[in-house]
Amino acid sequence: MTWTLQAHPDRGQYRPGETASLVVRVSGPVGGRAVLRVRLTERAQNLASLEQPLGLDASGVWAGAVPWPLPTDGPTWRAFGADLTLLDDTGAETAWYSTAFDVAPHWQAAPRYGVLTDFAPLGPDGSAEDDRSLEQLLALHINCVQFYDWMYTHHTYVPPTEVFDDPLGRKLDFGRLRRRVAGCRDRGMAPIAYASVYGGEEPFAGDHPDWLMRDADGQPMSLGGTFFIQDPSPQSGWRRHLMGQYQAAMELGFLGLHCDTYGSPKSGVVHRADGRREVVHLKNVFPGLMAEADALTRAHDQQGGAIFNCVGAWPLEAMADAAGAALYIEVWPPMVSYRDLYELVMRAHRLKPRRPIVLAAYLSAFHRDRRRPEGAMDGLRLASAAVFASGGYHLLPVEGDGILGDAYYPLFSRLDGRDWDVLRRYWDFQTRYGPLLADPDALDITTTHLGGEVRECRISGAAISPLGEPGTLWTLAKEGEGYTTLHFINLTGVKEPVWNGPQPEPPRTEPLTVELEAVTPPSAVWTASPDRDGGRPRPAEHRLVRRENVGQVLQVDVPPVDAWTMLVVEW
Repeated sequence: MTWTLQAHPDRGQYRPGETASLVVRVSGPVGGRAVLRVRLTERAQNLASLEQPLGLDASGVWAGAVPWPLPTDGPTWRAFGADLTLLDDTGAETAWYSTAFDVAPHWQAAPRYGVLTDFAPLGPDGSAEDDRSLEQLLALHINCVQFYDWMYTHHTYVPPTEVFDDPLGRKLDFGRLRRRVAGCRDRGMAPIAYASVYGGEEPFAGDHPDWLMRDADGQPMSLGGTFFIQDPSPQSGWRRHLMGQYQAAMELGFLGLHCDTYGSPKSGVVHRADGRREVVHLKNVFPGLMAEADALTRAHDQQGGAIFNCVGAWPLEAMADAAGAALYIEVWPPMVSYRDLYELVMRAHRLKPRRPIVLAAYLSAFHRDRRRPEGAMDGLRLASAAVFASGGYHLLPVEGDGILGDAYYPLFSRLDGRDWDVLRRYWDFQTRYGPLLADPDALDITTTHLGGEVRECRISGAAISPLGEPGTLWTLAKEGEGYTTLHFINLTGVKEPVWNGPQPEPPRTEPLTVELEAVTPPSAVWTASPDRDGGRPRPAEHRLVRRENVGQVLQVDVPPVDAWTMLVVEW
């Protein structure tokens, strides 16, 4: 019988001083015996290792935990790889697995954002299914979870009965909601309550005509005729009502708020109770609303925080200095290319370098009601590589094994085991190398050091482009304190570089040769890829050579690229 090995941390993220614990499951022949070897790494450095003998039970299974005390010194945000190997009684390797975990004082240091959206009454096996979904989110290292459309209405969150119909006709169970909130907290995943900033249904909207946003003709504005736009100005009664609902969400056990907007309207007219007619520009209102919402969550719990949805990146500039746990952008046309994803992350980073950036870039190939096209997973790999290599986070996993395919989150579709494992490897990779990928102090040097006549970096072995052009190896470069990273994202088989669509499987490139100006010798040179070896770092062959008119350069051999490879040079 084939041996199998799986592992994941028991929390979405750890706090300094806690003990990390890897939940390990081994299956194989009944009564089989093996040795579990675990190696802990940070970047490419081996930190510690252990070996543990184990024996399989009468069902051919061993399940246990491997604890690791976490360091209390060093940077406040640190990430680790855990590489596990099974050895049989001859010392031969029978199975291997890699996972990752990180430690930070607050989830906002690295908001790996997932979604729960199923709160229907459970069948007899429902609790087990809920646990399975949460464990899958845990295996993806999700540390904050948006509860989407969980409330009674968008203007009154807590229902009059435990089981009720929501405004779009879904039957929900508040008891199940509470259990899922508690389940997230137990696993170190912050439950975040979806909360529209201005949605209100009938008859509530009609009962408060002076709270409504209206068009130039005086007609109430709405989303689809169902959610009527309320005035969130500080002087509006809606604002006070909304904060009361936000407080109610916190009292249910949520740690944060996802303050949603619909992208439109951006301005409107309000007819005040005293008869005045006032034009409200929402970009002037939202920053103060966010500050109030964020303060409310943090007053309730030090692990609180609010996130605001800048639909189509509006009003990103106004929100950059507002309080909040992250800069969050819902991506829509005309931002359709891989490079557009990069530019959005860079734009947000320039506005607020130390604020993490989350992109909600839904992949319509995974819409529940459509046949999934060939190449959907390759499109996912390239889109997430573009977000992660740029330094952002991708809101994508839902209900454990699902992928968001629409702005209405229940229209997601699920992955089978093999495709889910691809997703897991990419989220493992982002977690393992998070402080490199999303280093807030790193300088993007893509267009200054790559391409054209620049001499700081030369690459041979493939047609490269720093601009994400189709038919090329898209190359991004960053410079941090004591290191340089290069990311190679394989667009050589891509004809249309659109992130929201299927793509052909990236054809593996030839090996690359990279030359970097080197005024000092490197201390370490290595590569890693989510497509190979479970994301484990591999030393790269390198040498110092001299080039005429350039001087000393570091020449590095990079193995063939599948979808995404990262090269790291530590100086």
